[in-house]
Amino acid sequence: MKLTAILFLLITYFVGAHSKDTITTASGLKYFFTQRGDGVAIDSGTVVFQHYTVWLTNGDTLDSSRPRKTPFVSEHPSTELIKGTNEVLSLMKVGDRGIFILPPHIAYGENGKGPVPPNATLIFDIEIMGTLKSSVRNELINILYNGSYSVDSIPKLKETLTLYKSMKQKAFADLYSRGVADLIFVGKRLLDKHPAEAAEVFMLNSEAYPNSGKTFNLYAEALLKMGDTISAIENYKRSIDIHPGNQNALKVLNALGVNTEGLVKDYDVEDALLQSYVGRYQLTPQYILTVSKEGRQMTIVVNGETIDIFPAPNHVFYMKVAEAQIVFNLNASGQVESLSVFQDEDEIKGYKLDD
Repeated sequence: MKLTAILFLLITYFVGAHSKDTITTASGLKYFFTQRGDGVAIDSGTVVFQHYTVWLTNGDTLDSSRPRKTPFVSEHPSTELIKGTNEVLSLMKVGDRGIFILPPHIAYGENGKGPVPPNATLIFDIEIMGTLKSSVRNELINILYNGSYSVDSIPKLKETLTLYKSMKQKAFADLYSRGVADLIFVGKRLLDKHPAEAAEVFMLNSEAYPNSGKTFNLYAEALLKMGDTISAIENYKRSIDIHPGNQNALKVLNALGVNTEGLVKDYDVEDALLQSYVGRYQLTPQYILTVSKEGRQMTIVVNGETIDIFPAPNHVFYMKVAEAQIVFNLNASGQVESLSVFQDEDEIKGYKLDD
């Protein structure tokens, strides 16, 4: 019997044998604590650092932060998390650890998602490692709009950027920073109604993160909305130079009548180096990314679909079907030990498996 299945049976036994210690909430969430901490409670608006493992009821592990040795970070409450996990966090404080059983209607429901089948009950083992009072993103939005970013008012941009620079000088003390994603978040919410202000945010972003093609693409988009076509073209080209797979930038440049031939350069990589990238990479307990080579063409398999990837300098590959890049990471001996997938400013790292 699998270890995870044994663990599930133990959890099920514990819930049944110690029903007085197991709490059922109005939503149907069942939980018990395996460890009680003496830290602060998790309040609304805080940033939470947690380790977790999640199983299906058959014992299959869906995901776990523990093997990655990096806590999962989220704001509380979060619209990006399933309903039940927001309830779980509201019950916990720093140092707590517990088992939480989420019925389908507060998990992924009747449709499921990805490896989670329809109407699946999920079992979480969650430990709260720490909290921060807020995030850079929240602080910027609060000063920008005097509250929620949904407020339709003239944004206080100068005060916002002054606050950002001040927080950055203090290394974002007591705040959680997502780096490039924080300013992108702010700029995107300005773009439609306040393109000049958005351009200022994206300009600052491109200066702070000169190796992010997305920042230059967004800066170009804001400049185009302002009517500054010449500067927009310059920054779209810069975005393509950093990320040759930026199909959006190529499409816009073509629509503007710009000759895009030669903008995307072909890089010749030695066959032996291409071969060294081939292998299987463990991104999560349930997900393995396979890198293959067919002649000179490198491919990856994503959700059963084979996608071509194309080389750029410094062990970087890009896709033409998505705004994503793959970077192969080498150890001190020059051997490929892992890869990083970058998309929407997020990084997922997977270590190469020994076959």
